[in-house]
Amino acid sequence: MTEDMFKPKKNMRIWAEVEKTDTRYTKSAKVGGQQITALNGTAMIMKATEVFGPVGFGFGWTVLEERFDKGAEIFSGEGDKRASLGHELNHTVKIKFWAVIDGQRGEFEQYGCTQYLYKSKYGTTTDGEAPKKSLTDAIKKSLSMLGFSADVFLGLFDDQNYVQSLIAEEAI
Repeated sequence: MTEDMFKPKKNMRIWAEVEKTDTRYTKSAKVGGQQITALNGTAMIMKATEVFGPVGFGFGWTVLEERFDKGAEIFSGEGDKRASLGHELNHTVKIKFWAVIDGQRGEFEQYGCTQYLYKSKYGTTTDGEAPKKSLTDAIKKSLSMLGFSADVFLGLFDDQNYVQSLIAEEAI
């Protein structure tokens, strides 16, 4: 066996460097009735800065499109007293993400989406931070396409043994 057998292939070099997630920057969250592992956006930007350089120099994004999309109809009341209150609104942003790798700039498009106006257990709710959250979502999804936090996106964080081994590895 040669040493080269254990080195990541050139196309997987960045993926291999960023696929493991630092557990300090994750938390369990319930989204749409599903239990997920939420990733800290700032921690992902910090890791991207480590790999590519500062935002605007080694990587970045341009907002290509921003909009509010009509969602499900919101109702109040029951039976013949049921009345439409309008529709939910979701904020969507489309970005062009770019990064410089080995002196060459590459780019691709990605979306982020966040509920803006919706019915919750507290009544009709708006999220004034929806545009910021949508942008963060698009950036995190873009970074995931390069392998950042791949262990979370591949479902490995659903396995507590995997998470415990990461925590033990981080402690060393």
